[in-house]
Amino acid sequence: LARTLLDDGLVLEKVSCPLGVLAVVFEARPDAVTQISALAVKSGNAVILRGSHLAKRSNLILAEVLTGALIEADAPRWSVALLGSDHLIE
Repeated sequence: LARTLLDDGLVLEKVSCPLGVLAVVFEARPDAVTQISALAVKSGNAVILRGSHLAKRSNLILAEVLTGALIEADAPRWSVALLGSDHLIE
């Protein structure tokens, strides 16, 4: 991301490193599905989402759209996963 020469042969580098898999629990905000997923995938992470039961249908539809976009972009399909009340929704 950035490189600075501090002294003879001494270089300071700023690098980014993905965390791996994020788990995010959020309230009844369906827009959180797209925002959190975009940030996770852009930073090289996968994300498991658990939204409120109040927005269950909206969350499911948005997760399906995101999965389709990941497949179309040749990105790993399981980069974004949505947890239901008792299991992982495929």
